[in-house]
Amino acid sequence: MTIRAVSLGIALGILISLTTYYNEFVIQQASLINHLLPISVLGFALAIVLIFNPLLGRLGYRKLLGGGEIAVVVAIGLAACTFPGAGFYRTFPTNLAMPSHWLNGNTAWQSAGVMSYVPGGSSELAEGHIINWTELIEGIAVEENAPRNAVAKAVWQRLDRSDRVGFLQARQDGTTRVGMRLQLVRAINRAITASLWTDAIADLDELPEHLPDVSGEANFAPHEMAYINRMLLVHAFPHAVLPPPHGSGVLLVGGRKDPVAVQPLIFGADVDDQVTLATVPWPAWWPTLRLWGGTALLLGIASICLALIVHPQWSNHERLIYPIPRFLAEVFERDEGKRWARVATQKAFWMTFAGVFFIHLINGLGSWFPDLPTIPMYLPLDPLKALFPEAAKIKASSSYFHPWIFLSVIAFACFLNSSISFSVGMAPLAFTLLAVLMASSGQLLDADYLGAKRANMLRFGGYLALAAMIFFHGRHYYWSVMCAAVGIAQPKTPRTSIWACRVLIVALGLSIALLTTGGLSWPLAMACVLFVTITYIVLSRIVAETGMFFIQPYWMPVGVLTAMLGIDAIGPTEYIVLALASTMLVGDVRTALMANLINAFKIADRPDGAPPRRLWPVLTTMIIVGFVIAGGATLLTLYTHGIGGTSKWVQDMLPSMPFDKLTSYVSDMSARGTLAQATSATGLDRLAALNPAEGAYLWLGIGAVLVVSTSLVRARYGSWPIHPVLFLIWGTFPSNRFAFSFLVGWAIKLAIVKLGGAKLFNRVLPIVVGVIAGELAVSFVWLATGTTYYLMTGKPPASYSVF
Repeated sequence: MTIRAVSLGIALGILISLTTYYNEFVIQQASLINHLLPISVLGFALAIVLIFNPLLGRLGYRKLLGGGEIAVVVAIGLAACTFPGAGFYRTFPTNLAMPSHWLNGNTAWQSAGVMSYVPGGSSELAEGHIINWTELIEGIAVEENAPRNAVAKAVWQRLDRSDRVGFLQARQDGTTRVGMRLQLVRAINRAITASLWTDAIADLDELPEHLPDVSGEANFAPHEMAYINRMLLVHAFPHAVLPPPHGSGVLLVGGRKDPVAVQPLIFGADVDDQVTLATVPWPAWWPTLRLWGGTALLLGIASICLALIVHPQWSNHERLIYPIPRFLAEVFERDEGKRWARVATQKAFWMTFAGVFFIHLINGLGSWFPDLPTIPMYLPLDPLKALFPEAAKIKASSSYFHPWIFLSVIAFACFLNSSISFSVGMAPLAFTLLAVLMASSGQLLDADYLGAKRANMLRFGGYLALAAMIFFHGRHYYWSVMCAAVGIAQPKTPRTSIWACRVLIVALGLSIALLTTGGLSWPLAMACVLFVTITYIVLSRIVAETGMFFIQPYWMPVGVLTAMLGIDAIGPTEYIVLALASTMLVGDVRTALMANLINAFKIADRPDGAPPRRLWPVLTTMIIVGFVIAGGATLLTLYTHGIGGTSKWVQDMLPSMPFDKLTSYVSDMSARGTLAQATSATGLDRLAALNPAEGAYLWLGIGAVLVVSTSLVRARYGSWPIHPVLFLIWGTFPSNRFAFSFLVGWAIKLAIVKLGGAKLFNRVLPIVVGVIAGELAVSFVWLATGTTYYLMTGKPPASYSVF
């Protein structure tokens, strides 16, 4: 590990952190790091191997970058390829700012009082915050000439005539219907926001704790005034009204439409305004950065610890395939004294490289000039839908009715064991057959992005089972690491893994503690962190075994926890925090840090590279530095250009989803009469409200049984054709997208092995490498072309994406 390799890798990581958000949402072209095969890093590595090294060698420069040095550069670059993009900052600002923007036009949110359930959010009441209607109504709507307490008097004086009639009618009826409850809540909120209750404050002998200083002529902002009035109401009716939810930092400035922090972020700066890092409203951002940024960074530290722990087991003991590092190892190899990589000296490599490059050159030109002919990268098999009408209704069937051809996926499949590529290719078919079978009996194999329907729980059960199987297969090693971490000496246990385990425990503990400051109870915070960790581990295992560089689990911690416990046991406040934690931490794990790191360690772990014990300090530094730089670059970009350039998914759909779900749950609990109990329950009281979703544990169990049974059979019979990965990816968009190409790759490798065995495969290997290298190189060229066009014209270029 040389100084120039480390310096080059850190420079690459900083460049990625600085430019990713700007490239995607201002230039509006293909992302630098859209998946686990980042164009920015691997394209740069190919440029070194195929352009810079040969050119410098031609010019007489002798100290060319060796394969180990390039591996270190790539490893450091991969460490920077999570937070700037989909892994965090792509959705972090919009998830926190856009809910306040959409609130004004969403009457359903307003009626449910969703912002009142957000910790640190609105101080206005929501229906669930009133736990004793009788006491509150009788305290405010007292009989004529009867004395009221000071707070009730302040409320009554600020009610208009119709509101007073409503309270009196409710007192007379002795009951409150759903519609009446909402009417009374709105009436109280109008009183809370009308003016400061100075008359009540003057009459109180003792003010509530934690109340701001209300003496003198202090001027309070509307939200501060509402908070003071709310606390006065709680003080007057402690057994009837709940205080605002505990916690802070969940939404930007508490979900208010702040003119300094939120509005400029959404619409961008005026033409004459100069936006700098100093003008970004950092004090407003600090609570959310502390909560969500701190949690994400701690889980990033946990990811590098997990990668350090599993690397010796997966790489040396279980000898997983690691297709992406395997491809790069073929590209990097260069004989001493030669300026060309070994693979680049073979004609088969260059012929394939040129052919693939030409295909995407033509198709890229078609994006810029629509009248030009292009080369289709799909098979038009849609007429077959008429033969299988029921299967055609299932989204997964598109893998075969309208199959896309990804040449790199076909090439990566050639690196795999046949059972793996076959299982990945057959996953959509298996899902379609199950869905059709269920539909024939009147059942749906449905899914919900943020919820947990049958398909979600099926995959979640598979993830749980595979996590257990991963530990089972390496139980002796993992047990020795854990024992050594707590001081029980274990021979031959890597010291790096021992310290990684210790840091892992601290990082996970701190992330749980941090989530509790946002309003989660510690059991739910622990469950959330556990499920996020399971997602990272299993997804990384899939990458190490299959080489799939685009994976999405399609289950969320908030969804499975709600299905397993019931919304009444979670409550609206903890639900919205869990929902935001899920969208923030695992909303899109296509660039999951642990998956990048297990590839990074494998790539660099070579005699002329850097073993994990030497590499991890550099990667940790890159992660932290990249996180900070990407955060500053993202907010600077948004405050300059606004959110308008982002996609509909980022700007609208994902930020709205948690609050749409919360609105639905609040309405349901209100109708069932459990809303107040669910809102106020704490600790063991939640156990009484447990009400799992129907079939949740059944489908979880089915998913787990499928994975465990397949793993055991595969371990017993080496020729067993089904790999458990099938039950982890089936029914997901990436699986549907790549399945056909995996099948093609499986068939090609099967034919090669049958015809010529390992000898023929080694002769074909330069062709396989040339396919992947060609697609990466042309992607890098189109990325550079689009950037150049934008810098010269100031206009967004035509966007062309190979993958």
